[in-house]
Amino acid sequence: MAGDKPTPIFRKESDDLSRLPASDRIRYRLIGSNCRYHANDNISGFVEDGELDELRAEVEEQMQGVLRALVIDTESDHNTAATARRVAKMFLTEVFSGHADYSTAGHDSNHWVPWLGAGFVVLAPAVAGLLYGP
Repeated sequence: MAGDKPTPIFRKESDDLSRLPASDRIRYRLIGSNCRYHANDNISGFVEDGELDELRAEVEEQMQGVLRALVIDTESDHNTAATARRVAKMFLTEVFSGHADYSTAGHDSNHWVPWLGAGFVVLAPAVAGLLYGP
């Protein structure tokens, strides 16, 4: 309506944030603290008790939408009935585990490939100064 104030992008602290999804509450805290939240950043200091379970439910719901968009029948195919739940668990406990807790695990933020332990990269000059791999 004319004369109404536009809806603010960021809520005030006095607003009831508990009504928001966990991902929005965590993002709100990060933005409020002027912290970035890129794929390789550890956001565990902004995740409160119980929110990982809420995040898993959110990711599961969104993954179910992805499966639906890919025209995968998760209702009558026993092989895919729990796929959204398994993928959500995988993302939160394996792929992005270093993102939300102080695990030693990490991931390649370009490909979402989990890695554990130490890795070594060796570059050796080839003929004409070009680099080559094994």
